[in-house]
Amino acid sequence: MPKSLYVTVKQAHSGKSAILLGLMQLLVRMVPRVAFFKPVIRDRLNGGRDHDIDLLQSQYNLDLVYEDTYAFTFSQVKELIKRGDTA
Repeated sequence: MPKSLYVTVKQAHSGKSAILLGLMQLLVRMVPRVAFFKPVIRDRLNGGRDHDIDLLQSQYNLDLVYEDTYAFTFSQVKELIKRGDTA
């Protein structure tokens, strides 16, 4: 059985959250431990958090530190690309 699953979409507002909820519902029944990772999240003003991360953490009581569920914000990615640091 694969140890990871990557879900991606071509456009915003495509129903990704509903698909993620369905997949997570299946996974929590099949495997002993599930996690969620989103490579890039939107920048949030005033300490706001990512909707998808909060939704899955609250729905499935995932034992994850919020900061470990993503790698970069969009502004961090833009800065890395601007510096030419794409490796």
